[in-house]
Amino acid sequence: NEKLVGGNFVVDMTSLSVDDLSGRGKESLEGHLRADDFFSVKDFNFSELKLKNVAMISESEYSATGDLTIKGYTHETKVSFSKEEGSKNMMAKLIFDRSKYDVKYGSGSFFENLGDKLILDEIELEVTLVIM
Repeated sequence: NEKLVGGNFVVDMTSLSVDDLSGRGKESLEGHLRADDFFSVKDFNFSELKLKNVAMISESEYSATGDLTIKGYTHETKVSFSKEEGSKNMMAKLIFDRSKYDVKYGSGSFFENLGDKLILDEIELEVTLVIM
């Protein structure tokens, strides 16, 4: 009945792409993100989110909890979903702490005295789910 009741989302990490850069900068950042101090794509080709509980907030909004797996580490996370105006498509948004998944680069959770080289541990991810 066009209601969100659950789901399992798999991300092919080998398809990781930096779309706001080009040339050498794009290649360098993509290589860096695939490396072991980020997502270890060579050893972990896929990341996954398995929804466990979904609650309807309104006709166009849902709140869910699920198990997020990155680099072989699994932790519970919260996800919000909202239907796009005039469409069946949904926007999913989740925020997670990358340090829980051994994503170390520039993290104050692993290194001290980073100063202006510190990169925050919180990652915000927004995904458009295209409903066919």
